[in-house]
Amino acid sequence: MTSLTCPICMDDFATEGGRIPCFLSCGHSFCKSDLDSMAKNVKRVKCPICRTKSKCQHAPNYVLIDALRQVKKEVLDNKSQSADNSSDECSESDVSIEVSGENERNDPEGEGEGESQRDGDAVDTQPETSLSSSTATRRDDFKRLISSDPQNPDHYYNLAFCVPPQIKIKLLDSTWASRTSLLTTTIHLEPTASRGYVALAVSLSQGTRASLFGKTYTKRGLYKEALRLDPRCSTAYINISLLLEKGEKFKIGGGSYSKMDLLKKALILDPDNVRGYYLLAAAMKGDAVVKLFNTEMRRKDLLKKVISLDENHSRAYNKLGTCLSNGSSSTRLLNGEKITQVNLFKKALAIDPGFAEAMTNLSNCIKTDTTTLHDGTTISKQLLRHTATSINGSPSPCCVVC
Repeated sequence: MTSLTCPICMDDFATEGGRIPCFLSCGHSFCKSDLDSMAKNVKRVKCPICRTKSKCQHAPNYVLIDALRQVKKEVLDNKSQSADNSSDECSESDVSIEVSGENERNDPEGEGEGESQRDGDAVDTQPETSLSSSTATRRDDFKRLISSDPQNPDHYYNLAFCVPPQIKIKLLDSTWASRTSLLTTTIHLEPTASRGYVALAVSLSQGTRASLFGKTYTKRGLYKEALRLDPRCSTAYINISLLLEKGEKFKIGGGSYSKMDLLKKALILDPDNVRGYYLLAAAMKGDAVVKLFNTEMRRKDLLKKVISLDENHSRAYNKLGTCLSNGSSSTRLLNGEKITQVNLFKKALAIDPGFAEAMTNLSNCIKTDTTTLHDGTTISKQLLRHTATSINGSPSPCCVVC
């Protein structure tokens, strides 16, 4: 199911301006302003969700834009004439662009990029100073809670995720706060809880550091502190795995863990962690086998597990399709359903119609000039490839050769 919220800044998409949803080549959508920020001074960007590299060209997601227009129309139709419009937008005096010197320092350790939700790597040249109505309402509620109960860490933690990256908001006591400063306050109020350290690590841009209790922490340092406080924090293990370079190991608690080790550790702690299974499958090559829960599992077994936990995981269907061959070959899902390679790619597109890689894979697998998608639409090989190219900004690689 396609979200109506940008996974980077967590603000709602819009139908025009910097908040319109745009595709990366992997098919994931983010608001235009955040993608523009990520693309500054680089030739390729990494998707914050799946880490797929894409050229710095992104096309609007018109399917999602049309859906947003319909939602907006329904909201306007149902909106009362007497509604207070003052909370729908964030005023100029309530928002400031955060340009912190700390966020511009280079990291001498050269840390890699990390999690699915993080700050952009640069400040947008023309950032929008308005938030969606729902986000603005939540933000104002938490500001009032902070004013009435300033020692409650929950209020700062929740408000942090109502503040877009590189934006500062004014609290009711006229002080300014950013997402990172709110999370820092959370940690100071509950220094023995791991959640603040994990959230702050996720929010840090690549190469930046955070100051806590007189010490300076990198992203890895924050995750290590989170695990010291809560050794069962599966999210920290997963996010650390995304920071490791090929062949690198992470040392903690007297042990040394590879990327695969960290992901297996996370799954042992949280056996239903969809993200852990998918990332472990993505890290495996060919017919490699991993032992998990005393069972030997191949990549396709892990992907079937992902689908059993999340039937709308488009990337799992697509990647499972690449584990098969010949178009008509099939596999049986954990629910007993038998599904062919072609139908795996079609299922991925039924969930995410803008998934460029699935379009390319499907066009490479179908034996005829046209095929019928799950929604009844008949589409040609040529149109599939053309659409994938328009999303990528360049010809899509042949991910599957049947």
